[in-house]
Order: sequence, then C-alpha cells, then structure tokens
Amino acid sequence: MPKIQKIKKALVRIISILLITAGCSLLLMAIFATTSLPFWARYQLSSYHTEIVEDINTIVVMGAGGFPSETVLIRLWYTNELAQKYPEAQVVVTTPGDTLDSKSTISQMVKTLTAWGIDSARIVLEAAGLNTRHQALLVKEISDQHRITEPMAIVSSPEHVFRSVRCFEKAGFEKVYGYPANDVMLETDLRIKSEKLGGKTAIPDVGNSISIRYKFWDYLKYEIIVMREYLAIAYYWLNGWM
Repeated sequence: MPKIQKIKKALVRIISILLITAGCSLLLMAIFATTSLPFWARYQLSSYHTEIVEDINTIVVMGAGGFPSETVLIRLWYTNELAQKYPEAQVVVTTPGDTLDSKSTISQMVKTLTAWGIDSARIVLEAAGLNTRHQALLVKEISDQHRITEPMAIVSSPEHVFRSVRCFEKAGFEKVYGYPANDVMLETDLRIKSEKLGGKTAIPDVGNSISIRYKFWDYLKYEIIVMREYLAIAYYWLNGWM
C-alpha cells in the first residue's frame, strides 16, 4: 500500500506540474498576443532574401495541403502575380500527387493557374516531394531536363519563406529569392457600435475594438505557426538540410 500511495502522489505531482506549465504557457501566449511580437516574428521569417533585383527565370510554388484550401489558393494567387510580371519565367508546381488524376491537388493547382491565363507550356510539375527538403532536391534533379534556370523565386507562406529559400540554396541553387504569400487586411473600417445592431447594454461593447475582435486572435494563431516553424528550422538545421 505505501508503494501505491507513493506512485499516486508522484502522478498527482506530475499532473499538477503539467497543468501549471500549460496554464502559464497559455497565459504567456495571451499576453504576447496583445503585443506586436507575433507579427514581427512571422515577418522576420518572411523577409529572408525577398528583394528581387533581377529578372526571374523560374517561379516555384510550394505545395500546402489539399485543394481547395486558403493556403494553396493564396500561394497560387501570388504565383500568378509573379508569372504575369515575368512572362518568360517557367512555373514549377511542387506538391505530391497523381498528375493523371484530374481531381488531385496538383492537377487542380495547374487548372487554376491556366484559368488565370498562364500558358500550360510554362508549367513544370514536381509531384513526388514529400517535404521542403525533398522538394528542393527533386526540383534540382529535374532542372536540367526541364531547363529550370536561375534566378528563381520561391512562393510560399510568410513563415515558410526562410526555410524554403535555405533548402533550395542547400540543394545547389545559388540565386534564390523568397516571395511571401501574405494575406491582406480588409480595407473597410469594421468598427461599429453594438447598440446599432440591437446589442444589450449590459454586455460590453467591443465593436469599436479591432484588436479584441481580430488582431488578438490572429496573433495567437501567428504564435502557434511561428513556434512550429522554429521547431522545423531546428530539425532541418540539425540534419544539415539548410
């Protein structure tokens, strides 16, 4: 019995420590979300080698889950923007999938780009890479066959730009630029008085506070995204992939 009691006490102590740690972590995240730190942390990752000072020969759009999704569509939107600016550049779509399946993600990405006016003859597919490192290596592997030349721009989510560019540099490319697919704030002023909507006077009116309604929650999301990316960067660095 004494041994069982000791085990129970040890478990209670461990669970208490875990709960306190989780609570403190959540509190810190909430505090940081009231500041601009999450924004600047994400911005720092997105600003690596993004000043394009020469004509781009290749545009690489990184895959990001299935289609349709917010992340994939915004990356395609920025890819199209670059493709229109550099009409001679090849567009490399790199995401795993079945190129013969018209409903696969990679096929849908190609359809979207061609629907927006990009000639299919400009598009090169890399459909086997399973992570950023793998995709960079495979794009390098097919570069001679498909005449993929530099300078190149990598289109990806802001927090993923640093790791993507470094991976492509590590794979052997020398002139690589990042092109962050940033989301844009709505230009309309969304502040409004709750009383105009029939809100109850006993309930605090947060209609005029954009920070409480939107920024706080966006910054919480940024914190999670950035923490995940820092862990990925550490993992890639330890493996010598960047």
